[in-house]
Amino acid sequence: MWKKLIQNIKKMITTKELQFSVFEPLNGKFGAEQTRVTGQLNFQGLIQYFKSSHNKELSLAILNEKDADKKIELKSKQSYFTASGKFSYRNDASILHHNNLISIDIDDLSGVDEAKKVKAKLIKHPSALFTTLSTRGKGVKCLMLVNKTYKPDEQFEQLKNCFRPYLQDYLKLDRPVDQIDNAQFKLSQPFYFCFDSQMHINEDAEPLNLTFDYKEPERPVFIPTAIPVGADTKIDRYIKKTLQNKLDLLTSDGARHPKLAHIKQLAVLNHYAPHLENEIIEAFVIGGERMYNSNEKAKIRDVRKNVMDAWNKSINNPVNNFKLDGFIAEQNALLKPKKRILKNKYKHKLTTQYIGQDNAAMKLICNSVRDNKITSLSAGMGLGKTTMLIQMQKKLNKKIIISVPTIAIAQQQYNATILDSNVDAALVIGGVFGDKINEDADIIYVTNASIGKLQKIEDKVLIVDEAHLTSDRSPINQNSNMHLYKVMSASHSTLFMSGTPNDILEYIIAKGLKRINIEPLNQQNFNVNTLVYDRKKTKQKDVIRKFASKKDGRIKFIFMNDKSLLNDCKDTLIKLKTYTKEEIVMYSANEEDVDHDNYKTLMKESLIPEGTKVVFATSKVAEGVSILNEDDFSFLYIGREVNDFLQSFSRPRKAKSLKIYTLFEKSFLNKSGKIIDEVELYENLLNQVCAAVIPPALFMNADGVKKRERFNISDDFQSRSYFEIDGNNVLNPFEMAHEIKQIKESYYNLDLFQRDVLAKMPNITFLKPIFVTVEGDIEADLLDKDRKQIKKDFLNKLKQTYQTPEILSLVFAQSKNDTLKGRIKKHLEGVIVEETLTADELLLFKDKCFKLVSKWVANTFRLKRITKTNFNDTAKIIVKEDLFSAAIFNRVYERNICLFLEQENNIHKSKTEHQLFNRYVRTVELFKDVDVISKNNLEDIFKTKLHYKRSQFNRSVIINKIGFVYDVTYCKKARTYTLKKGNHILFSSIDNPTKSGTTQVVENEIVKPQKIDFFPNGHQTGKSAKKEKTPPELEPSILDKILCVDF
Repeated sequence: MWKKLIQNIKKMITTKELQFSVFEPLNGKFGAEQTRVTGQLNFQGLIQYFKSSHNKELSLAILNEKDADKKIELKSKQSYFTASGKFSYRNDASILHHNNLISIDIDDLSGVDEAKKVKAKLIKHPSALFTTLSTRGKGVKCLMLVNKTYKPDEQFEQLKNCFRPYLQDYLKLDRPVDQIDNAQFKLSQPFYFCFDSQMHINEDAEPLNLTFDYKEPERPVFIPTAIPVGADTKIDRYIKKTLQNKLDLLTSDGARHPKLAHIKQLAVLNHYAPHLENEIIEAFVIGGERMYNSNEKAKIRDVRKNVMDAWNKSINNPVNNFKLDGFIAEQNALLKPKKRILKNKYKHKLTTQYIGQDNAAMKLICNSVRDNKITSLSAGMGLGKTTMLIQMQKKLNKKIIISVPTIAIAQQQYNATILDSNVDAALVIGGVFGDKINEDADIIYVTNASIGKLQKIEDKVLIVDEAHLTSDRSPINQNSNMHLYKVMSASHSTLFMSGTPNDILEYIIAKGLKRINIEPLNQQNFNVNTLVYDRKKTKQKDVIRKFASKKDGRIKFIFMNDKSLLNDCKDTLIKLKTYTKEEIVMYSANEEDVDHDNYKTLMKESLIPEGTKVVFATSKVAEGVSILNEDDFSFLYIGREVNDFLQSFSRPRKAKSLKIYTLFEKSFLNKSGKIIDEVELYENLLNQVCAAVIPPALFMNADGVKKRERFNISDDFQSRSYFEIDGNNVLNPFEMAHEIKQIKESYYNLDLFQRDVLAKMPNITFLKPIFVTVEGDIEADLLDKDRKQIKKDFLNKLKQTYQTPEILSLVFAQSKNDTLKGRIKKHLEGVIVEETLTADELLLFKDKCFKLVSKWVANTFRLKRITKTNFNDTAKIIVKEDLFSAAIFNRVYERNICLFLEQENNIHKSKTEHQLFNRYVRTVELFKDVDVISKNNLEDIFKTKLHYKRSQFNRSVIINKIGFVYDVTYCKKARTYTLKKGNHILFSSIDNPTKSGTTQVVENEIVKPQKIDFFPNGHQTGKSAKKEKTPPELEPSILDKILCVDF
């Protein structure tokens, strides 16, 4: 009896000790925004407040109000109290008395019935002091007595980690994460008054005895991370996705204010992407404000403060994230240091201004050229290389051949030689064939395109100037590179010269090659400013226009391999009257630019015209051209090719001062990059090339003559990867190096681009990127719009008239393609050309349309061989089928050839036909059971089966690779590709060639690739057998192999 009495007394003491602070609307503030205490209550007073007529009427009015705005207005009159204790002000630091009480809030229940069940279960709990339904009847609130063993500042973590699991174990809710509101465990959390006519009060409630022993895990030691270029793209994407997930939680239902705390989870990751800080905060502020109705102005006003408070509390407590650290580790693995390609590199620092004056340098170079088949000389501009070569010829006492990339350079060097020395020199230019030349001269200057004219090669030294261009421009110089290779093989020795040598090219040609790097006496250092624009905000043309328009007394030199865009910029600057026509100089391969006095003066005198304010230039002046103007220059490079950049900015040799800029779009900075092992890639490509060699028996006639090519099939890397020299397949090192360069550059980002620049020219310092935003100019935009419309209208006109004699004669006059010119000439024999184009149209044709129209003409001649019709009728097919796009034409053209080849015997196929048909059969085999395929699976097939090695993978790449077989469509939502075999038939019949002396029929099947061996260094082989009466058997032959000669 006494024991029970003592227990009752303790209960009375416990409830009497409970103290609560009440917060009613005050001074226009209400709800959680009103944090000033308006009253203090004990437990009995609290219950009376719940039962008061004011609380009942207000609660029922809120419940029954249908109008949303009026409901919000009524809610603004609702009061709340602090269940955890008595406060002087509502924040954790202002607690005056800490109650032995736990506040419980159960939300997100399925309805009133479930709420009543939860309420009934809580009522049965011996520690439940007060239990009520929420005003809507779909939630439950409870105050539970507890023997607390935690301090006020420990309450939230102890209740969340110790009491919450206990509560869930007792209630067994379906979705405890959503239904038990953790916010009620906070020390100063508001508990809003509500009305339930059947609220339950248990005066006999016994305090809950629960062990509160939660200890916060020891915080992991934060390890600062350096973000490698390339990883930032994935990091940004991950953080933005996390941000969106958190923003999705900012909904108007339930307790809204606590949801703003989700920003803390992003604040602790801020060190990974500090540039996103403002974007995250602003997104949270906007999302937070949307949680509130427009009438809740005070709450809306406080959102920014609450977001900033949450952010600032967490930003100084950074944490490591496993996923983000994984991105960093992955990118660091891709950016492993490059392996050294060439082993025999020698540096020589000049003791004089010019190489020819330095006896040690001359001895080093001459000895290497005399004793080695191949030598590489890396030397920049202004070191007297022309004079050096004249001296070398005398010291070696051997005649030399100097091969250069352009006629202008050949003429320039030849003129300098005959003017400044008594050396017997000759000049050879103008194509592969021509008049008899003086091959007995001491020095022969020849263009790469004309080197095939030379016959007396033995015991001469070959100098390949600007040697990097042999690989950089390999696809368009296949024939001249073959002749160059022949001369290299036959000559006494070869010296490669370049300011930007290609390591992998020289490795392929001769693994033991000796490279001599010449460092000038006075090394000039360069600072490079990197300009970055965001294409979503700024147009590239506007950046160029602003750069060119700055009138600071400096000549603006803008380099870019886009003649059309540079012409547009020039036209805009003139029409906007920023400059006069005479103040802008254009150096490009356009006929009018090459024939202009400006270009001729540059070639003869190395000067740009006096009074020039802006120079627009393409690679036409990137190599072998010196600009000797003594002016201040600001140079802007737009592109991503290391050699182009290094060769172009050094053209102004005597500039008073030179400011250098590069321009890139923002995505180039953020792109994920990868360092390519060039030697490993070369071995991989070599295996790929050798495995696809076509046995000669399949494309040779019985008399040892190749079967004629019936179609003009476009070449590709495989077909360009080797030369056919004297009956042997010989590896084309220039094309191999070009392919490696293309693959390597596809993985470039800004960091890797700059690394490769510094590897070739370490005396450059790249300054921190400058982000530029340029407002568009209305007048300039209108000019662009007009130009585009005029060009579009003119091209539409040309589509109907490109086959006319007038247009064909214009193509003939401007084209440098001898094959195309020959076909046009033959077609126009005896035809009178009627001139109908205006002067403006003629100019537009030359500047903007020639390249495109010449392609239409060439493709029409190609298609004519399939359709077996005349040129004009074939042009009608082009128009009817809309085959003006080069990509579409090539797909349809090759598809038709493949469909035809599928119907005939191997006996008639030429070499290129076999190569195309083999690709066709392999492609069909790979995708024979595929209709729809995911992007990831298709990319995997491309890289493992089709040898695709570049970084970019998109629909354009896919169509380019398999579009000649399949029509390809992409579903962005499902990220899948649909492949449908196309049947676009254009030909009627193709005559079989009659020039064949065999009756053997070989089944129409793919030539199976086979791994082949290589010939050792210097291995000599005989030529293929000729004049056989029957085709040779399919046995190993020299033409089955690639002769890889290591010089």
